[in-house]
Amino acid sequence: MILITGGCGYIGSHIVKLLSEAGEQVIVYDNLSQGHKSALLHNEELVVGDICDPVALKYLFETHDIEIVIHMAALVNAAESVGKSDEYERVNDLGSRRVWEAATTSGVKIFLYASSA
Repeated sequence: MILITGGCGYIGSHIVKLLSEAGEQVIVYDNLSQGHKSALLHNEELVVGDICDPVALKYLFETHDIEIVIHMAALVNAAESVGKSDEYERVNDLGSRRVWEAATTSGVKIFLYASSA
């Protein structure tokens, strides 16, 4: 199973679409703050959650057989980041570390981090 964080966002949803059409089993983890559930076209499983929440991430990895993580969840508006630097650091730095920690703790061997920011 492949986990796509931020899979309801613009780029993430395109990755989800390509993988689903290729026959891969995909699960999407997104807080829907910038993405939209309607971006999922193939009935992929959607788990709504925060990448900064280690308890939710631990549960996600414990309840799904995730082998690959493609981490796309991030805040990406450069102009907005100036006024909300603490929130951008929390999500983009802490959140990414939390996803990495949950993935590696659960034995995930392939972790792809990509960003459009």
